[in-house]
Amino acid sequence: MPVYFKSAAWFSAVPWETMAFSGYLAGTASDFLINAGYPTTFVRKLMQTIGFIGPAVTLLCLNYANTPTIAATLLTAALSLSSFSQAGFMLNIQISLHHTKVCIYSKTLTIILYT
Repeated sequence: MPVYFKSAAWFSAVPWETMAFSGYLAGTASDFLINAGYPTTFVRKLMQTIGFIGPAVTLLCLNYANTPTIAATLLTAALSLSSFSQAGFMLNIQISLHHTKVCIYSKTLTIILYT
């Protein structure tokens, strides 16, 4: 196998592997914070902030990358940090379960009143 295939495999596989690993860490951190007593909305906003601002900063730093290795490292960091947004997004499901009855009853009441 040619040498450039080995380096291409590193540049294409490692960012996604680290994103999967950091997604696991983000979910674990999110669960830990909720179990420690932090409000669910705070944890959601924290994870979303890390998931959106972290990749933005690393992609801005990508402008100053001098070598392909530094560029790949910054892209890997951007993908890793973007997985935190998924940990925050999945908390919306947990938050919405608390308000489901309100939504159902208000929809039912609206249908009864306006039909």
